[in-house]
Amino acid sequence: MRKLIVNADDFGLTRGINKGIIQGYRLGVITSATALVNMLHWQHAAELAERFPGLGVGLHFNLTSGPPVTKPEQVPSLVDQEGLFKGDLQDLAAADAADIARELYNQYNRLLYSGVKPTHIDSHEDIHNLDNVLAVVLNFAAQHDLPVRLVPQARGRYSHLGTVTTAALIDDFQERGANKPNFERLLQSCRANSVELRCHPGMVDSELENISSYTWQRERELAVICAYSKENLARELGFTLIPFSRKQLA
Repeated sequence: MRKLIVNADDFGLTRGINKGIIQGYRLGVITSATALVNMLHWQHAAELAERFPGLGVGLHFNLTSGPPVTKPEQVPSLVDQEGLFKGDLQDLAAADAADIARELYNQYNRLLYSGVKPTHIDSHEDIHNLDNVLAVVLNFAAQHDLPVRLVPQARGRYSHLGTVTTAALIDDFQERGANKPNFERLLQSCRANSVELRCHPGMVDSELENISSYTWQRERELAVICAYSKENLARELGFTLIPFSRKQLA
């Protein structure tokens, strides 16, 4: 049977998102989440992850939002004068590889020190689609034996380093596409043996409304995610639900 990972991004961004991800894991089909360890509510997310050890938790590598985990003076090409990530992808595309590697190492270690053994790496705002970031991420993942979210246009770079990923990534379950018919259509039309469906579920709170325009859409994603049980999804759509696992994806 084909393997499906339902991964929720942004674990740690707000308490409402954290609660939504856990609800989607307990009552729906979420199997995995990825953590923003530099954000204010990561410790709350870590506490929830400890309570629900069946939820796989990976690193949502972030170089665009908030402060770095590393001291700003040690990653000068990544930060502005206030010591925050610049947030501009063109600037990031020209960032120093050593700065990227240093921040990745420190974000990964923060996840470990929080008591979470990371299952894989993906990235906030898809920054690992950038060539310089992807090179660092793939080398780091190879050293630590971690899967990495698929960048379709760069498949060959994964196999060269022996890095594991899924055969397909479904990235169209969002905005107006976050509904049951589209959810089922996306899964039924994907014939790959291993698939990741990324999602952004959450509960809207005032903090989320202050920092993001993607608000009520998260609750709609959560409603669809919770419209299925893990057992029913396997039976109806022909997928075995798994968290990220090198052994299962290899």
